[in-house]
Amino acid sequence: MRPLHVLDCTFRDGGYYNNWDFPSGLVEQYLAAMAASHVDVVEIGFRFLAQPRFLGAHAYSSDDFLKTLPRPRGLKFAVMVNADELLKHAGGPDAAVDRLFKPASSSPVSLVRIAAHFADLPRCAAIAKRLKGLGYAVAVNLMQAGGKSAAAVTAAAKVVRSWKVAETLYFADSLGNMPPDEIAGIVKALRAGWGGPLGIHAHNNMGQALANTIAAVDAGASWADATVLGMGRGAGNVPTEYLLLELQRRAKRPGNLDPLFALALGPFARLQRDFGWGPSLLYYLSAVHGIHPTYVQTMLGKGHYSPDQVIAAVESLRAGDASSYSGTRLEEALHSDPGSSEGTWTPRGWAKGRPVLLVAAGPSLKHHGDALRRFIAREKPLVLALNAIESLPPHMVDAYAACHKVSLLMDAERYRTLGRPLIVPKGRIPKELHGKLAKVKLLDYGMGLARDTVSVGETGCVLPSPMSAGYTLAVAEVAGAPRVWLAGFDGYEASDPRQHDMNDMLRRYTARPGALPLTAMTPTTFELPQGSLYAPAS
Repeated sequence: MRPLHVLDCTFRDGGYYNNWDFPSGLVEQYLAAMAASHVDVVEIGFRFLAQPRFLGAHAYSSDDFLKTLPRPRGLKFAVMVNADELLKHAGGPDAAVDRLFKPASSSPVSLVRIAAHFADLPRCAAIAKRLKGLGYAVAVNLMQAGGKSAAAVTAAAKVVRSWKVAETLYFADSLGNMPPDEIAGIVKALRAGWGGPLGIHAHNNMGQALANTIAAVDAGASWADATVLGMGRGAGNVPTEYLLLELQRRAKRPGNLDPLFALALGPFARLQRDFGWGPSLLYYLSAVHGIHPTYVQTMLGKGHYSPDQVIAAVESLRAGDASSYSGTRLEEALHSDPGSSEGTWTPRGWAKGRPVLLVAAGPSLKHHGDALRRFIAREKPLVLALNAIESLPPHMVDAYAACHKVSLLMDAERYRTLGRPLIVPKGRIPKELHGKLAKVKLLDYGMGLARDTVSVGETGCVLPSPMSAGYTLAVAEVAGAPRVWLAGFDGYEASDPRQHDMNDMLRRYTARPGALPLTAMTPTTFELPQGSLYAPAS
């Protein structure tokens, strides 16, 4: 196998998780491990223009900062610039480069990589030539190469070749959804327009970063990116330790990997526990649907969204072009209204003045189940069960209620066997569920979604998110109940986003004129007035 240059970009790509703010002791340990492992180049960070927010040293990677680092002999430093940022500079790209870079002779940096989208590439010549004139080696990183035609890829390679200044041409599997055979095709198409060294930057959304990197090398690439423990945006990258192990196995590449292993299993394992990068179902879904991984990373990082909300947002994003990240687009996906708030059924008068009992699936019902059944027999409330719970026998339930398509998909078969009505916003039922629910009596109470909103109408409600608790509270109110009892609403840990979401919905519901009085009859951590199943009848 031909010699392969390994570029580790942990502090550049991994910085998306911690704002490029790495502790100095970790940086020193990292640089020593890179040198021992015979990594050729470390991309020490970005070199951004000034940002109106706090970013750590590796976002700017200034020469003054880099000169304070203990760079081992033979280890080269690289930085990356975003072409889009420099092209938008008021003074033009030449002025932007001059603002960021001094001559290479006075800088610890030897290589600058230009990250560019295909559409911006023709305008990047000035950036590359200015950097080359300052004495830097220049590489171009073609972002989102997946899905491009061979002709488009070859044309891009010819554009870079025409500048006569770039030394290496990279392509990035930015969405992490390219299979190895497409990787080989990209290399072939690039080679048709470019005769110099080729490199790959692989993302691990579908768990194929290592396989794709090796496929690129086998097809002729001679540069490969990696990061320690795969730390990088979204699902991350090919782990440096995996890549070097594979290269040693295949070609007896020199290097002592023990310091790298200690780095990966020690401080970077702790960082991974804190920030949670790595392959997952949600990143896999984003790759399958061509969604930029930053959407998933942002939702998971904020910690305010339940799994159901994230899945629903992914479904919304896949309906349009989400290959580039947009905060506005994310907000639309999280808080859009995919279904009408109006149904065809009203619960008006259904309760006939009886209290309503909402029963959720909290673990406390295992302990208090007998008391709950005695309570129902004594008080004779209208009983609405949230989703297909098993805490009560079906004959004690007046109706089940579900409003999120994920839970509906999971429980569809069970609803067919329960023999009770199902309150559901039919406009939100996926087509694949229609047949499964054909023999279930459906009561179509509608539901729309709107951020920070709880409203109740005759045939439907509007909620911040598809929460069965809010949905059934709306049904109880229209049904004419004087009050609502709740059982099995145990709550979650304070750090769980579902706790935040439920309390927020409850506050918004109870603040409304006409809201029903609520009482939790089993233990709860939600912000609810507390009663007891064991208290004597009032």
